[in-house]
Amino acid sequence: MTVPSSSVVLKNRIMSSIRGALVADAASMGLHWIYDPAELLQRAGSTASEPEFLNPPQPNFYNCNAFPQHYEAGMSSPYGELLMHTTQHVASVGTNLSGATTAKALYTWASSFRGRPDSALTKFMENYKANNKDWTECGADDSQAMIYAKVVPVMCLYAGRPEREDKLAQVIRVHQN
Repeated sequence: MTVPSSSVVLKNRIMSSIRGALVADAASMGLHWIYDPAELLQRAGSTASEPEFLNPPQPNFYNCNAFPQHYEAGMSSPYGELLMHTTQHVASVGTNLSGATTAKALYTWASSFRGRPDSALTKFMENYKANNKDWTECGADDSQAMIYAKVVPVMCLYAGRPEREDKLAQVIRVHQN
């Protein structure tokens, strides 16, 4: 039996982390933002024992009619779409990741995004334009969970490195203070 090298093991862990985050997002998209257990069970209906990939999403925040080519069962939520963008950005810049590169990439992505924008993304876009693209002034004063879409790819790239926390803080701050 051949033992995989530590670089192969690390690569597999990274791929599994990102894949797991994307699948979990898509699987849970149909029941986002329902915090009352009784309402959750009621909305899940006959699928309550297996609520993953609920179709149509309940409540219908992610309406595929309002946002064509988005939010059907098995597709990413806006969190997953941002996770995919962040993963692609992190992969494209590697260890040259910075607040400035992240702000520019997020603005470019968001300018063509046709899914459901959250308030933090809308405010980021306003701030990016108003503050002459200064990434330190772009983040929305918002505490929604969109920051989680940044954690997995940045942690994967900087695992075990001393600059990990600073890079993650920059990437989060671009979007949210």
